[in-house]
Amino acid sequence: MEAHGLLEEIDILTVLVNFIDGTQPPYVGDQRPKYDDFLDLPHRELWLYQSCASHGCSPSEPPPPENKPGQGWPSYMVDRSAAKARGMQWLDFINGASGELYYQTVGLLYTAWTTQFRFNGNGDGTLFYPGLPSIIGGTTEIPLPSIRMKLIRQGMQDYEWLKLVSDAGDPAYARAVARKLIPHAWAVPDDGEAFDRARLQLIRRYLQLCRDRATAP
Repeated sequence: MEAHGLLEEIDILTVLVNFIDGTQPPYVGDQRPKYDDFLDLPHRELWLYQSCASHGCSPSEPPPPENKPGQGWPSYMVDRSAAKARGMQWLDFINGASGELYYQTVGLLYTAWTTQFRFNGNGDGTLFYPGLPSIIGGTTEIPLPSIRMKLIRQGMQDYEWLKLVSDAGDPAYARAVARKLIPHAWAVPDDGEAFDRARLQLIRRYLQLCRDRATAP
């Protein structure tokens, strides 16, 4: 991109989450500072993206870092822990990403009740089920959100609490809570209660900030 002089033509950079804070060369460690110069340009945004790189796109590939004990990328796969589907939005906040790209949500819509196996992952690219009358009754076809979709919504609500605390005057606290919960992009915990505890911390801090502003002279 830079070699061809295209940087000024790009408004949004979408970075694979495995490349923003990786475990494999050339992306080992925190890569976020590399995008500071781009974001200093006017009207520029950083988005994050997750894909089969988190679970291995092909059975012939070596196991990805997620499969090592104590590690785990955020994931929207059916057979990953529920907490993994809630982690992406925390990483969006930590890295200052203003958006998230997910390539498809209905990739295997019409086989979703029987198989969602795609790109070596169960659920890759499919977050909805077909609500057909023959399956759910009634007379109208409707889209049915997956539990993973509801967990993504929870992650977005978590993001809003992080932003509320930050905008209310304590961005350092919001970042500290987020970093304690997810110290690295490859270390999203499987403990759903840890997410709930972190959200409660944010809610309490936000209410305290609101009280402090209300009582300020």
